[in-house]
Amino acid sequence: MVAFIDANLALLAGDNAASERHWALLAALSRDTGSIAFESAANVQLSNFAESRGDYERATELLRASMRMTAGLGFHARGVTSVVRLANLAGLMGDPDRASALFDEADRVAADEAFGLVVARALTGLAVRHRHSGRLDLAQDAAGRALALYRAAGFESGVIGSLCTLGFINEVQGHAAQAENLHREALVVARELADPNGLALCLEGLAGAALLEQNARASASLLGAASRLRGGQGVPPGALAELSGSLLPISSGMLDDRFDARRIEAAARERLDAPGFETAYAAGAAADVGELIGT
Repeated sequence: MVAFIDANLALLAGDNAASERHWALLAALSRDTGSIAFESAANVQLSNFAESRGDYERATELLRASMRMTAGLGFHARGVTSVVRLANLAGLMGDPDRASALFDEADRVAADEAFGLVVARALTGLAVRHRHSGRLDLAQDAAGRALALYRAAGFESGVIGSLCTLGFINEVQGHAAQAENLHREALVVARELADPNGLALCLEGLAGAALLEQNARASASLLGAASRLRGGQGVPPGALAELSGSLLPISSGMLDDRFDARRIEAAARERLDAPGFETAYAAGAAADVGELIGT
């Protein structure tokens, strides 16, 4: 119990290294004492850390081990959540068909109001998968359903991804104003949560809208600012919020939320010469984010 409490306190304090050590200790103690529930919980958290480092195979291995342990304990919500995470990991490892099948499974199994957030996470993954495949109507339906579930539960972190997904769909369809409005709405939530990945996703969305409005330099600058936020190199001067060193939000059901950034960057590079793009990109990376987005 002490290891469990220490692991969570360290995580809340933003000391990820200490938290991971305590979770590893908890896993070892649990194996020695036969405490299946604690070992399973420790494996889930260790899987989170492995995923955050990009070790997707280890993350999958730990998550599957946790699922085997709790299969007979009746932890239905945790099991369905794990299916969503496995789908996310499959997508990150380059197996989109497996990812889609797992998201479909989670959506089917969790079709119960008691597991609304789990359903929302599955729908978020499906929306991204459909959007990547060009099935925009299906993507919009899934993202809209996820957004409603997240809002009903007051789960603001999920709201960011759903709004941005809808924003990217509008951008791909050529609706610049609608796309910008959705990304700015998501930006308000991301600022409140001080979520660096969420802020980056919103900036990438605004970069896409800027490109639709024929402002390639602004697009490049926004991409630069987003890259700085994602890179773990700290936050530009005068950033929108104080961002701690806490474990970045993962396992949101997003297969790869940098897909659009790469697409938009490629388009922006086509419209600017190389020096012009790099100059604007670097300026954005060093800029005051509030000034960059006009807030």
